[in-house]
Amino acid sequence: MASSGRKPWPPEDLWARFSLPVPTLVQRIPSGQSKAQVFRIHTPLAEWALKASSQTSKQNRSYLSPHELLKKANLLNPEFIPNLPLISWVSYFGFHWELVPWIVGEHRLWNQMSEDLWTAAAQTLERVHQSLALAGGQSVLPFGNSKAFQIRFQVLQNAKADLSNRQLPWPSVFVGHPSWRDVHSCLTESVDLALLDLNRREKERVRLQPIHGDPHLGNWLWTGNQPKGLIDFLCPFDPIEADLARLGGSHVKDSFSVITRVCAEYKKQVDLAPQKNMGPQKNLAPQENLALELAYSGLVARLFRWRQWFENEPNQGLAALDRVTEIVGQIPSAFTWRKQQG
Repeated sequence: MASSGRKPWPPEDLWARFSLPVPTLVQRIPSGQSKAQVFRIHTPLAEWALKASSQTSKQNRSYLSPHELLKKANLLNPEFIPNLPLISWVSYFGFHWELVPWIVGEHRLWNQMSEDLWTAAAQTLERVHQSLALAGGQSVLPFGNSKAFQIRFQVLQNAKADLSNRQLPWPSVFVGHPSWRDVHSCLTESVDLALLDLNRREKERVRLQPIHGDPHLGNWLWTGNQPKGLIDFLCPFDPIEADLARLGGSHVKDSFSVITRVCAEYKKQVDLAPQKNMGPQKNLAPQENLALELAYSGLVARLFRWRQWFENEPNQGLAALDRVTEIVGQIPSAFTWRKQQG
């Protein structure tokens, strides 16, 4: 069934590749900052979320391995890991197509999150990590082996070079922000401090495992005061602290205090969780300092990644404009926090 336009889109013969009946309705869904196309697919038996990512996109990654991991993890924890169909990933028509169950729930903004909701999110994330560790294993390796390190380090190294070599142009959405003068005055030192943290940790051995990869509040769905599900699993092999930093970092006004809270609630769940049947794949209490450092370096790196995205595509949507406004507004207090750490 066509969603819109002169030609059927998604392609009419895509459904057979997923062994799906022809949908009764296809709805295009806004996909936030992602360039992927997202659809809600209604079929007689179930509803699905279909995501199309260009094969030529530099940010594209294969969903095949993460989907195999999620299928295994779902057998261990069907409550919090999505139950993927037998065929959940197809490469066709110049796109990677990802099919996952449609989860009914509500999104919560950071200013709608109570202490109880942050606690519920932290506890749920611990259970998700436990299932992913059982399905995908854990290893103790240098922190420099992690995606969390590699992505931040590359972005910040490029930012340092750009700041050193020329006057870096910034799109109007940045320079028009009320806090931009303060942000601009601390850019170089902010990057240097973030790189300092990463370099000090690079050879430190940490426990790595598959994690969600991007559990900001926009990827949570809620029913009342309980998490209904997580969406957009990326499943990188990373420290659990990277997820805790991203979750708590969703709080725009007081992210570092919230990260401390979610780390403490996560630890409580670890202490309560049965460990006897997990063998070597067991959850440990998170390192709060690592989570806080990852939140800081991640925020600074996102500032420069967003600058690049706006430079390449100036006409971003309102959601992107709002996100940049939030990031720019967070930098001065984050810089102050980091300076206080010495």
